Amino acid sequence: MNTHQFSCLLVLIFTCHFAAVTALVTPNTIKEMTVWMDISTRAITGSRTKYIDFDEDEEEFYETIKTNKSGLLASKALEKVGLFLKVELNEPMNRQPTLAKKYNDKDSEKCIIMRAEFKSFIKSSNKLINAVEKKKTEKKSIRINLGMIQKLWASRKPNSENLSFIEQQQKLYDSTSCFDSTPDKVLTDNTAIVARLNKLIELYK
Repeated sequence: MNTHQFSCLLVLIFTCHFAAVTALVTPNTIKEMTVWMDISTRAITGSRTKYIDFDEDEEEFYETIKTNKSGLLASKALEKVGLFLKVELNEPMNRQPTLAKKYNDKDSEKCIIMRAEFKSFIKSSNKLINAVEKKKTEKKSIRINLGMIQKLWASRKPNSENLSFIEQQQKLYDSTSCFDSTPDKVLTDNTAIVARLNKLIELYK
């Protein structure tokens, strides 16, 4: 997908009417996606830094990583991220919690945590892309899995609910009062991630 095609896709996605649509991703999706990307980054780089969850009362999500810097491992790590995202985007709409009442104060602890989790999510996305950028082996398998993640992130077609990951995030955060301009912030940060994925896919051709 070139820059022009991606721009056209974004115009199509964000000018559509979503009045009757409920977001499918949840705050837990964002946290778990962050965890999976951190795990994948550690798998690719060999780092063993432990992930710390935001909620102390929840069981920590952690997986032992064996140090291996092969391109094949990078591909496998990306595949896990893509498969997790695919499952999440195909969840039925009725599992989405109502957030408006719980997240109606921008300065509340819940909103502060939500913004911190989103910031960590974007940071982890960039770290994973940075790690993959350094890999130049096993180009085909890496490119295929990068392509899967990019399509899930930006396109409606790969999932049964007909909403991209970006759209679902917008609906998720738009139901709260935690951001000054939720659609703009979520769209801008996620568009930057997709742009980086597009460049990375080109790098592996």
